[in-house]
Amino acid sequence: MLEKALNQSSVGLSSIFPEIKQYDWLHFRFEYKPMAKQSFKFSVKKVEKKSDNDKEFQVNKYTPIEQIRRQTDISWDTLQQLKAQKPNHSPYDCPVEMKIIHAFEPPKNFGKKRIEKLKKGIKIYMDKRPDLIDNLNKILGDAMQGIVYTNDSRIAKASLEKIYSINPYTEIWVRKLPDEF
Repeated sequence: MLEKALNQSSVGLSSIFPEIKQYDWLHFRFEYKPMAKQSFKFSVKKVEKKSDNDKEFQVNKYTPIEQIRRQTDISWDTLQQLKAQKPNHSPYDCPVEMKIIHAFEPPKNFGKKRIEKLKKGIKIYMDKRPDLIDNLNKILGDAMQGIVYTNDSRIAKASLEKIYSINPYTEIWVRKLPDEF
């Protein structure tokens, strides 16, 4: 099943990460636009003072509902895909390695020649926002926590790519890191 899923990957596992042996890795693919996890939002509300020591304003922090929904979707999709690959999987409680591809739709001014390259499977890297290192991966790390690994602090090694694609997606490979003593 995993091999079939990997072969259906739009870019192809071996062309991206040639060192991967397919049977070592868990593979997940999410067919929606990658979303960055933003910092908390803040709201300020004026409150009535009951005494001179009270504050006149109340500040609340919250996570936007779109991020909560996306994280829930990723968790649910991870569970479903994991059941198909490894039904008795227990979250890894050891160092893990991740390889992640975030594929975004090209902007409207991308150009026909570049669109044709994408259709032919030629990889074009994206160097625009959102930032790759933290914001894009934080939502994935949190969503997979307790399902694929016990805690996202277990991610000890990562390879990341941000590319353009006709159809947006996020693709992830996860494996236990071997002991290197």
